[in-house]
Amino acid sequence: MAPSAGLMAPIAMRVLRHAFKKTTTLIKARLEKISVSKHAKLEPILVRSTPRHPIHPLACLRQNKGRWYTTHSTINASLRRFMSSGPAIKYNRAAFPKSATATAVS
Repeated sequence: MAPSAGLMAPIAMRVLRHAFKKTTTLIKARLEKISVSKHAKLEPILVRSTPRHPIHPLACLRQNKGRWYTTHSTINASLRRFMSSGPAIKYNRAAFPKSATATAVS
């Protein structure tokens, strides 16, 4: 024998569908009755088109640049620190080979 829930499910679905259809038709009829009136007239609504607080031009630029600007400057700063912190390599310029161009320039 099949369980009773298996028999009742199609009936319950049919009852729910019928109730849903009746409810939607009732709501639609009421909305039509409310929305259609003899004195219905469209009126303009005032809307604020500007933001509440004016933004400073520099602040606008910084916000438009986004995150890459700060990341890029951080990378540059760390590279500068790394390059300046290490011992500088001293070259002996006299040890370089002589060329015609080098003698003409100096």
